[in-house]
Amino acid sequence: MKRINQKGFTLLEIVIYMGLLTLVISGALMATYELLRSQTSLGNEVLIGSEGDFLIKKIEWTLGEISQVNYPSPGSSGNYLSINKLDYSQNPIVIDQFNGAMRIKKGSGDFVVISNSWVNVSSLSFQFNHVPNLSAADNISVSFYLSGQYFQINKVISIIGVQ
Repeated sequence: MKRINQKGFTLLEIVIYMGLLTLVISGALMATYELLRSQTSLGNEVLIGSEGDFLIKKIEWTLGEISQVNYPSPGSSGNYLSINKLDYSQNPIVIDQFNGAMRIKKGSGDFVVISNSWVNVSSLSFQFNHVPNLSAADNISVSFYLSGQYFQINKVISIIGVQ
């Protein structure tokens, strides 16, 4: 009997190749998903970091050239800050937190939201550390969470007229 040379694949070979191809495609899809997920997570961290830096710069501006700290009182802490700036026509300046946003109010004007709506501000706290007869040691510590990430600033202040 003469044997015929068959060309092509057997059913078993096709099943094995399909299984291997399925594993390769599944691995590539999982790697692509993880890459996209980490890119989104990194984008959120960058957004939170830049928003935190912006809010800290606003607070630093507020704490420059202070003539009076209205709240919190020396040696205490509070959930908002009220200060008067030297030679500034829109005193007092108040910074607080409301409904997950940081706000600023100048003089008798309305509060203006200064944080981005994509982030959530929580646990905003101001601590006024005053050392009597040593005004160079006065500082205000500010801390807050921004979408779960912690931010803190300690600003040495010089208050005119406080002993």
